This record gives sequence, C-alpha cells and structure tokens, in this order.
Amino acid sequence: MADLKPASSQMISANDLWTGQVVFLTRAASWTTDPARAALSESAEDSEALLGLAAQSNARAEVELVHLIAASLRDDGTPWPSRNREDIRALGPTVRRDLGYQAEVRPTL
Repeated sequence: MADLKPASSQMISANDLWTGQVVFLTRAASWTTDPARAALSESAEDSEALLGLAAQSNARAEVELVHLIAASLRDDGTPWPSRNREDIRALGPTVRRDLGYQAEVRPTL
C-alpha cells in the first residue's frame, strides 16, 4: 500500500443535523451542499480558522461530524473533494442516481 501524503488543500465537511446531508463550509461561515462553493484552505492557519468557524456552528447544533477533508481545484477553478469517499458522500450513491437527494427526489411525508 502506498503512503498517503498530507493534502496541501483542504475543506471542511460535516453533516447537517436537520437533513442529514453532507455539507461544506463556505468563507461566509455558512453551509452548502455544493462542494464547488466550499472554502478551500491552503495553510494550517487557514484550516484552523475554518475549524473554529465550524466548531461554532457545531456548538449551535447546526451540524455534526465536522472534519477536514483533502481537496483540490478542478479544471474550472472550483474546489472539490480529492478522495472518492468524500465524492460519494457529497453526490450520493454510485448506483441508481435517479433516486435519492442526488436526483432531487424529495420524499413525501
């Protein structure tokens, strides 16, 4: 198995407590389900500052399971998770994309 190198770029991921969806922290200290709108950290100091914002949101019971994830810039200049695991968390299951939140299907209550 190859050694994993620390990511040079990172973003903050969490789970929304109301919807259960994966969300990403923006520079405006809000949460989005779109990874392309997430704040991208390029330094340890910036990551710590973003984690501080996320901790405040966690303390207000808005999100849970806050953590840094590896990220990189796509060809269009937008940030995106670097690892497949985070890609799947953001986009939903890799089978039956016609179902679930990735298809914009909302359950009726």
